[in-house]
Amino acid sequence: MEGAVLPPLPAPGGWPGPVFVMGAAGRVGGEIVRQLAPTGAELWAAVRDPQRATLPPGVRPVRFDVTDPATSPALRGVAVLFAMWPPGTGVGDLERLFAAARAEGVRRVVFLSILGAERLPFLPHRRIERALEASGLDAVLLRSGYFMQNLTGIHAPEVRRGELLIPSGEGRTSVVDVRDVAAVAGRELARPLTAPAVRAWSLTGPQALTFTEMGHLLGVALNRPVRHVSPDPVTFVRTVTGWGIPRGLALFMLAEYTVARLGLAARLTGDVQAALGRPPIPFARFAEDHREVWLGGATAESG
Repeated sequence: MEGAVLPPLPAPGGWPGPVFVMGAAGRVGGEIVRQLAPTGAELWAAVRDPQRATLPPGVRPVRFDVTDPATSPALRGVAVLFAMWPPGTGVGDLERLFAAARAEGVRRVVFLSILGAERLPFLPHRRIERALEASGLDAVLLRSGYFMQNLTGIHAPEVRRGELLIPSGEGRTSVVDVRDVAAVAGRELARPLTAPAVRAWSLTGPQALTFTEMGHLLGVALNRPVRHVSPDPVTFVRTVTGWGIPRGLALFMLAEYTVARLGLAARLTGDVQAALGRPPIPFARFAEDHREVWLGGATAESG
């Protein structure tokens, strides 16, 4: 972490140049676009099909696929890039992305990683971090805790049924609201360009909760019980793949929840407060703010 509060978002004309946002139709990228659109930033939103993209007024849709090098020229003229590791892609795809970004004149990359990646060298996220660190670009690593919005996305159907099927036992997980992650990302994208350096933020909310506790807080917001069920690994993978979740993603989820079950996912930091000058959003507020997703049947975007 840097220790000092990041500067506020600039007025129109004060941005370092065009801002390219990967995953603009998804969870974090979409929230970055939502927060930055009113600022007058020149936003380029990476989407697979610009003709079908639904974006705020003034945001430019750009066809881009990190697995397709032929779309790399879309980065030409970009000053700063928000990057993430899309599901189903390889580490090599991100390595090529960083090389292409530098070749096209990009100056800074803000990369969405995961909490504790610096201590887990075998993780794809840490390998991608290393590639970015070695790229010669100004690099910002956003090491994020577990997204609260996973419960309005991939787990939303369960919550509507009154349960959370998550094999975490009673292990605690440090959770963070995507709105806080996007706010830190936006301010890093907006910072004046300087000589290349590497900075990292470890982003968590104010609490590390068990999924039993999260279910209770969801139940308070919804005025009906939400029960946590912690199945064995085989049952979990078989069940969620039966719901249509790809096996690779199911295994990644199992690994993530196993870390929590082993008591290794409860780390909290003050980096959201340090970056934004305000406390992070607590889980109870997240639950209240999103209750219509579970009551009304809509599912928040994932990605």
